[in-house]
Amino acid sequence: MKKNLFVLLCVGIFGLQFSNVSANPIPETQKSKLYQVFEPLFWAIGYRELKVHVKDEFTGAPISNALVMFGMEPDVQDANNLKYTDEKGVVSFDGFQLPQGPLTLTVAHANYSRVTVFDSLATQFEVSLTPLAQQKEDKAILSGEFTHWPEMEDYDGVVHAGFVIPFIDIVSMINFSTDKMLAPNTKARIYKDVEVPGNLVIPSQEERFMGFISVYVSKPQYQMPLLKNSTQSLIALAGDLPFSDMAKGIINKHPLPDLLNLFELKQFSMVLNHAMSSENQNLDIPLTYALKSRFDVSVNQSPNDKDIIYISAGAFKDKLDQLFPMDFKVSSRSKSNKSARLKSLAAHNIFPPLQELVMLIAADLPKNSKDSRKKDTALSGVLTRPAQSDQSIYVTAFLDLLDLFQKGNTFSYQKRNTEDYPLQSQMSVSFINLEPKKDEKDEKKELPPTQTWWTVVAPSSLERYKLPTLPNELSTFPTPNANQKLTFAMNVFGFNSKEYTFDYHNLADDIYTKGLTHFSRNELDIQP
Repeated sequence: MKKNLFVLLCVGIFGLQFSNVSANPIPETQKSKLYQVFEPLFWAIGYRELKVHVKDEFTGAPISNALVMFGMEPDVQDANNLKYTDEKGVVSFDGFQLPQGPLTLTVAHANYSRVTVFDSLATQFEVSLTPLAQQKEDKAILSGEFTHWPEMEDYDGVVHAGFVIPFIDIVSMINFSTDKMLAPNTKARIYKDVEVPGNLVIPSQEERFMGFISVYVSKPQYQMPLLKNSTQSLIALAGDLPFSDMAKGIINKHPLPDLLNLFELKQFSMVLNHAMSSENQNLDIPLTYALKSRFDVSVNQSPNDKDIIYISAGAFKDKLDQLFPMDFKVSSRSKSNKSARLKSLAAHNIFPPLQELVMLIAADLPKNSKDSRKKDTALSGVLTRPAQSDQSIYVTAFLDLLDLFQKGNTFSYQKRNTEDYPLQSQMSVSFINLEPKKDEKDEKKELPPTQTWWTVVAPSSLERYKLPTLPNELSTFPTPNANQKLTFAMNVFGFNSKEYTFDYHNLADDIYTKGLTHFSRNELDIQP
């Protein structure tokens, strides 16, 4: 049996690894109200304020001695365009030394990732940097079983499975950031010992393959590494799939979307604001609540030769930057009528006020279990916010697909279609990552996490940019070893909702959940 595909089916769409991209939080920027009110006067007298606060992405602790520079390179005469943060992680620039107009700001530290924001009029920046060498010791393991499964019997033709996922930011969901969505592999019994993501749960069951071969499947506990001494929220999702239909589909090389749609999610539970200690913890999760079919989604026009992935998700309105998935379906590229019915919470009144979202992603999935061709890494997506239950959603347009280019420290993108698209984009976020390579000789070998080396935020009209030159070799590319590679991932975002006004100079971590409607992304292996 094709064990890898079986695992893929059990994990669902959140196990689809288009890449191993890591997505870091965008800086929060703000043009202060005082500056907005008196901006004409400040321009006239040459005054401008600029304050930057730098902190650790995971711990929130201030980072001292971080370089903060505006412009593309240090001022060779008096270097008045760069400073270093104090013990509180803060730096301020004198208001009469700053130029007027849009500024390019870069924050860097030798032990952390770099961040650049191009062409911003903001006066306040809060920047989270990611440690470049996060260790396993920084995390503790949360593990346990799912309880309250439906009644099940051996040889009943149904395989039950589930998984637990931490709440994540929307950029990580768009980028399928496996470091945040999947746990490192552990052993499970699926006919024989196999490696599966640790956050997968399969209650012990036995089924028959081809009517007479007994297949025992078992992984009763999940294992999820979480940051020590942190507060985490998670969702547990569970469902089932028909064993016979799955086996026949694998043998007969049915399209992968058809096989993925066999997995029917039915139950869920949430763990809200769980306090992780510095020690490993055990937490059994009861499958308390039901999922209900809520949204009919139809696609009238989509990018050519792409499958459509449908995801329903949610975010509590008091914390819009943290999303949790609830259901998924897939439409094959070969289908002229692309549609899906997605589930969501059956009842809302037992949870805090909720913002529901429906995400569609046009992507090049494997056509079947034998598809070994090189996949097109470009994808395009749509995000909608249903206003009511049982709503029909019609999608008529996607952003154009992107092609990426790199030469030295210069990066660019261009749209594939030369014709004008009806949709506009306003912002881009790109990542330069140091990624592990899969060891084809040892597929069971655990890969280290992807490290984001540089995050770049820019208006989407800036289709070509050069990385700033920093002192002390801070802008020198890291050298990949034999088991690593450098990648460039670009996300272009469109905020086309009539209910939301996008302001590039006032960015917060919840802007995507509030106003993002379209996105397009691609990635490219690069050379230093």
